[in-house]
Amino acid sequence: MNPCRTFSGGLAAAVLALAGCGSEPPAKVPAGDFEGSLGLLQGTQQARQTIGRLLKAVKDHAPAGRLFLVRFVVVEDGTRKYVWLEDVQYDGQRFTGRVNNEDGMLSGVRHGELRSVAPAEIADWVMIENGKVLDGGFTLAVDANAKNGAE
Repeated sequence: MNPCRTFSGGLAAAVLALAGCGSEPPAKVPAGDFEGSLGLLQGTQQARQTIGRLLKAVKDHAPAGRLFLVRFVVVEDGTRKYVWLEDVQYDGQRFTGRVNNEDGMLSGVRHGELRSVAPAEIADWVMIENGKVLDGGFTLAVDANAKNGAE
């Protein structure tokens, strides 16, 4: 059974799109412009308070099938944009991964571009294994609600 099919709609769909489940290539996700969102601010706080869990998991040499993604903020034209990195590696000081956002959302960031961020710059993180969220993803519910027109 394909574990990617165990989820449906909302948050799960967003996570699976980020994880690239299924036979399709990983989906490009919107950068997200949720300036002033209380949910995003709270999610970011929670992500930063729990970053130790991500660092431990990355350092413990995760099994095959486990994915790590981190989200960071880019300020463009005075507006905060949230960008996801996929296929994340950690070198002891910075997370490095490929941008997984739609082209055109930001002029200075391109889909597939290699970027790195320090742990203190992370706005969210998520750990996925076999199509299931193991930990993190604190801002994903805000994204799902924003796409559905509510927060």
